[in-house]
Amino acid sequence: MEMFGFGRLLEMKDQKSDEGTEKLRMTLGLDKQGNSTKRELIPVAVKVRHPRMETLLRRDLCIMKTVASAVTWIFPSLKWLSLVDCVEEFGQLMEAQVNLCVEACNLERFAANFNNVKSVRFPKPLWHLVRQYVLVETFEEGNPMQHYVTDRSSRPVNARLAELGINTVLKMVFEDNFAHGDLHPGNILVREEETSDMTQKKSWHTSPFLISKSTCPVTIVILDCGIIASLDDHGKKCLKGVFKAVANGDGQKVGELFLNNSSHQCTDPESFKYRMNEIVSSALDRSVTLEQVEVSAIMTSLFSAMIEHKVKLDGSFSSIILAIMVVEGLGRSLDPRIDIVQQARPFLLTSL
Repeated sequence: MEMFGFGRLLEMKDQKSDEGTEKLRMTLGLDKQGNSTKRELIPVAVKVRHPRMETLLRRDLCIMKTVASAVTWIFPSLKWLSLVDCVEEFGQLMEAQVNLCVEACNLERFAANFNNVKSVRFPKPLWHLVRQYVLVETFEEGNPMQHYVTDRSSRPVNARLAELGINTVLKMVFEDNFAHGDLHPGNILVREEETSDMTQKKSWHTSPFLISKSTCPVTIVILDCGIIASLDDHGKKCLKGVFKAVANGDGQKVGELFLNNSSHQCTDPESFKYRMNEIVSSALDRSVTLEQVEVSAIMTSLFSAMIEHKVKLDGSFSSIILAIMVVEGLGRSLDPRIDIVQQARPFLLTSL
């Protein structure tokens, strides 16, 4: 990423880009020497697509699909993980990301979805400078989230960030059905504010996102919104049902939902539902705090049971689950005492 500002301009050497560079200079108010001809300039971040990206992406996806097919052929039981479907869906996401106009659209949609949530912000694309191969967006200040993840001291800001991170993903999934598909600490900046921004009006239509016990004023800025995940109406209904069943401790219902909403060759449905109930009960017996429960371990048990009983998980469903699983690592590092189920309940009651 490069930052334009205060009379500096990235020099493009490709002869084909001369015309675009000249237009960019004029728009930014810079002369040919890169000096400002306007009184006010704003710093921006620029993402430029590698010229051979499309070719390299097609090659890599072909290799991944071949490997997924080969592994599934060698180990037939892995068919129920939908490896090839996952690669194809991943390929569609990556092909969309190659067009940087798509990321600009995603930024605008995220900003609209979080318009009333002042503690979550996104860069703004500068559309007059956006092309398929170049994304120009506002430059956002902030401290890397990784700084807080590696800080082992127990501070109010860490607890607030854990809550904010989990609520952000839950809102994306259950309220908006438009989830960031690559939400790791490297894509999040943190701003510690001097005054709290949690003084928004609450009503029956207020998102549960805004109802927070914390008064620690902090804002997160989410970057790199090229990859998103969403579900169709059938998938949304199934996902909400699964989470409600987990929140209510009904593992049998979880198993039933998976059987009714996926392709499978399960010869013993009752045994599968019993296994799901064991997994859910084991988690809830330990209160589902990240300090005591590893969500990744639960998901491993879930996938193992699906392989064993030949229940095939839909590829788009997997993408959403993976997006939610990212919260575990973030929440565990920031505040291992946070209760995921309790955080999810308001969204399950008001969403979809």
